[in-house]
Amino acid sequence: MACLIYSDDTGRRVIHDLEKDAARIGRASDNEVVSNDLRMSRHHAVVVRTSEGFRIRDIGSSLGVLVNSRRVDDALLADGDLIRLGDSLYTFVAQTPSVVPDLEGPGASEAGVVSTALVSGVAEAARTLRTVFEEPVTAGSEPRSIRHSDALTRMERSVDALRGKIARIERGRRTLQTLYEIGKLLNSAVNRENLLDLIMDLAIRVLRAERGFVMLASGPNSSLVVKAARNMEEEFVGGAPAISAGIARQVASTGMPVLTTDALADLRFRDHQSIADHGIRSVVCVPLLEKAGRPLGVIYIDTRSAGVGFDEEDRDFLVAFANYAAIAVENQRLFEDAGARARMEEELRAMRKLDEMKSDLISIVAHDVRTPLTSIISYAEILSDDFETIDPERRRSFLDRIVREANRLNRLTSDYLDLAKIEAGRLSLKLEEVDALSLVKESCEAFEGQAASQKIHLISPVGGTPAPIRADGDRLLQVLANLLSNALKFTPQGGEIRVAVKPGLLPGGRDAVAFEVADTGAGIPSADLDKLFRKFAQAGEAPTGRPRGTGLGLVVAREIVELHGGRMGVESSLGRGSCFCFSVPVRGPLPPADPS
Repeated sequence: MACLIYSDDTGRRVIHDLEKDAARIGRASDNEVVSNDLRMSRHHAVVVRTSEGFRIRDIGSSLGVLVNSRRVDDALLADGDLIRLGDSLYTFVAQTPSVVPDLEGPGASEAGVVSTALVSGVAEAARTLRTVFEEPVTAGSEPRSIRHSDALTRMERSVDALRGKIARIERGRRTLQTLYEIGKLLNSAVNRENLLDLIMDLAIRVLRAERGFVMLASGPNSSLVVKAARNMEEEFVGGAPAISAGIARQVASTGMPVLTTDALADLRFRDHQSIADHGIRSVVCVPLLEKAGRPLGVIYIDTRSAGVGFDEEDRDFLVAFANYAAIAVENQRLFEDAGARARMEEELRAMRKLDEMKSDLISIVAHDVRTPLTSIISYAEILSDDFETIDPERRRSFLDRIVREANRLNRLTSDYLDLAKIEAGRLSLKLEEVDALSLVKESCEAFEGQAASQKIHLISPVGGTPAPIRADGDRLLQVLANLLSNALKFTPQGGEIRVAVKPGLLPGGRDAVAFEVADTGAGIPSADLDKLFRKFAQAGEAPTGRPRGTGLGLVVAREIVELHGGRMGVESSLGRGSCFCFSVPVRGPLPPADPS
């Protein structure tokens, strides 16, 4: 029975028998082999049984499937193949072993499986040797010494083969460990420029190269452009390496790596005069391939040292390295594209929102300004046309209405200007020592006439102890004026508005002064309470004959309170009225935090 051997999260070696026709591997719990490796896709790969054997297929991974360090989409598995999915390693074994060797490090499972077979060969040779020793010598049989020699020769060959296999496995283990570390480094790169520089530095350092470059396909014609280079300054002509552009284009177009152990003697490079000019000895150039197999670019390294040359193992290592690099570059590009799309979508949403706000603002301003302006014009025209014939008392009434509508127009303009300052972050305070009790009395005096004309009882503090605070007095008067204006608008005749000031506390135990404006109006439905501090929102319907506001007063008021370091809130219930309360700290707003 074939199986996959791997280590679970605790380091325990696990054998997964491939009993079914298909075994899916991934992060999701519905896979047959579930991994907690967060880099692995939810459904990453599948091992399927076919007429020719077991195959592994990529079923939607973001990092790719590597078999023996080579990236594959669909590959036939052979005994001992090492599969890398994300940061997880799996060894395919054609026959489930009875004992799984507990070795450490990437490649350990492969070492255990292959070495077990070779050790069996040594053990067989030893048994043969024992048989020769114990076998009695009979007439006409081959001399024992010859048989001893043959058995020992076979054992030595088996031991040599075992030693060679173990050496190759150890090299493979070190290669896999290096690639594993490289993969982690590449995926930790912050941006694409850092990533490409890191790819170049790692390739040169690990393979002991002198020089190199990374080229990526760019532009509508997918021409190769150098993105990172080391020690190639004298070779660059017009932004491209003089000696290696042809090699790079060949590798990118064919998708096949190029290796030369002696460039000066290699017929493929005899037309490159710069090979001799710069004394290039050995070259490796490998493709960077996208998941779909399209060329993404190339990695090129070379050396001019006569004592150092690249071999096939170096080429194979650079191919495996390029697989990791291509995955990292693709992921980085996808991440950047996704980020760019997200930023573009966010900008579009912001622009749409801004357009909507502008449209709303223009509509509201046009409506709100037109009403008082129309009233002013109408009464002014009447007075202008019939001033001498109009009764003096009516003239006074018309003039009062003109003044009232002009004041309303002034408030609308102030609200819009304050809103613009808030959204631009330019609304500021002029802090000084003021008396909170005096501010309340001054506000109430300003509205006594309006309250009396509406037959509303306005109750303000009488006497009392001064409450000194550090604040912007004019801005707090603006807040109180907004709350009193709203209370008068929604309180019926015979109702009551009570204004109070008293000690309070803010979060953090800061001493504060609390201001309250409570009315006996109709109250605010609970569903409308969250609208109160939204721009242009209106909570409830204004009483007949009373003008609606802009929906900005409470927004501006809360901003002023919060600039002071305070808090504003409201309590209301239908039929019982509303109470707006705001608190500001006695000592003024806290200073901004020290950025250091």
